[in-house]
Amino acid sequence: MLFRCAAELPVFAAIVLSAVFFLAQRRIYFETLFYYITIYLLAAFMLGGGSKILMHAGVAVFTAFFLVTDPVVLPLTRQGTNVFALLAAFFAGVLGLWYPAVTAVCYSILIMNMFVPWINDRMRPGSRRGI
Repeated sequence: MLFRCAAELPVFAAIVLSAVFFLAQRRIYFETLFYYITIYLLAAFMLGGGSKILMHAGVAVFTAFFLVTDPVVLPLTRQGTNVFALLAAFFAGVLGLWYPAVTAVCYSILIMNMFVPWINDRMRPGSRRGI
């Protein structure tokens, strides 16, 4: 059940309001958020998460808005950012089989940080190399 504790609703509202603020200022891309949340929840469901999807949803939303969209760790291009989000969500879903959701998300972001130079090289503006 959602919002069982008194502090959950204000925290959720703060996350949503700050996300709307960042989207309105065009500091983050909507499709990056969509790709991350969709792939993460799909992987969690397909890999046996079934009844725990609501438990993973909060972690997925927080990660999508604050960790995956962090400009310090992201690739340079919009397409590279989307690839980063897709792969991070996939790794988080797979690692979620062995680790708690928060740990799996942190490991997936760390793994994807290693791939950022490669994504930048492949997704360079004006480059025809691609993945």
